[in-house]
Amino acid sequence: MKRTNIYISGRTLEALKKLASKENLSISQIIRKAVSLFLREKKTKSAIYQKGNIFDRLPIVDSSVSPSNLSENHDKYLGEEYAKD
Repeated sequence: MKRTNIYISGRTLEALKKLASKENLSISQIIRKAVSLFLREKKTKSAIYQKGNIFDRLPIVDSSVSPSNLSENHDKYLGEEYAKD
């Protein structure tokens, strides 16, 4: 394990102290668990994205700027969006 320093707000530190006391853990243990969970989640999302799950990459469609034939030609538009990469 490597030692490091982080800067957090006073509110965050107080919340961590309360949680540490409640859970009978050290602040360091809580931070390590939180960072591990964060990185695991990012890795999972990255793997899904790399596998080509196009639905995770699509923006919410604004009907005021989307093509009027979107419902009929959705495959074409998906293909164009996918090809941008």
